[in-house]
Amino acid sequence: IGQGGFTSQQLLNDLRPYAKRDLHIRVNSGGGDVFEGITIFNQLRQHHGTVRVTIDGLAASAASVIAMAGSQISMHPTSCMMIHNAWGMVVGDAHEMRAMADVLEKVSNQIAEVYASRTTQSVAQIQAWMSDESWMTA
Repeated sequence: IGQGGFTSQQLLNDLRPYAKRDLHIRVNSGGGDVFEGITIFNQLRQHHGTVRVTIDGLAASAASVIAMAGSQISMHPTSCMMIHNAWGMVVGDAHEMRAMADVLEKVSNQIAEVYASRTTQSVAQIQAWMSDESWMTA
């Protein structure tokens, strides 16, 4: 997702002919750029048709966030979803490293809210699973 993979701009272009039609999104992705994933999630949530998501193989990292955009989300018995705290890289001094840690914490909290809104689990429980890098099955 992003940087050489599927992008939010590509999604906008691909969805243009289907602006008000129902969609069935099939996911098999190890994830990618968190901000691209969040953007794709938001684009799908704003789509004017029903969005159904099926996890065919893997929905990991940013792909698991995208999967949450479905009004109906299903997984095959042999599929997996992996969630974890946001990751990032930074070059710089201690101030820049601390600032990046704040950004990562903020993004992780936003993602936990997305998962919690789609489940019966508390944000605190989801944050614990994200901290543990959790792999889930159907």
